[in-house]
Amino acid sequence: MKGNSRICYAIAIAFSAAALILELLPLGAVLIFAPGSGETIKQTFSYFDLTVMGYANFAPIITGVLTAAVIVLGIAALFRFQKAEIVKIAVLVCSVIAVLSSLAPLLFFGYEYMTFAGYIISAMMAVSVYLQTAAERMRGWQN
Repeated sequence: MKGNSRICYAIAIAFSAAALILELLPLGAVLIFAPGSGETIKQTFSYFDLTVMGYANFAPIITGVLTAAVIVLGIAALFRFQKAEIVKIAVLVCSVIAVLSSLAPLLFFGYEYMTFAGYIISAMMAVSVYLQTAAERMRGWQN
């Protein structure tokens, strides 16, 4: 029973890693260009593409950087799981902020600026947050 919370936490980090893979693909961040005469061109980019940030959509790169931080810190927390309380809190805070920033284009610009991959990334990060809190709850019951 003692390893179940660690397994749950590892699955949470795996969900974040899967989200990072989707963030690296040029499917998630959206820019809509209007070259003229009423036409619009919708183009998708990677979360780490600086073009998106250049057009004042900062949320995707914030989401990407925080997701990478969640993975690095989460792996570090797995090695010293029982004594890494501060690191696990940092991972949870970064995960929550990543979920909120992944939904920012939807809230600020509208549904046109979200893709299916963007919704999947938000859902994966939300599942990661849930599993992190579930792992802490399980660990609390075991003590």
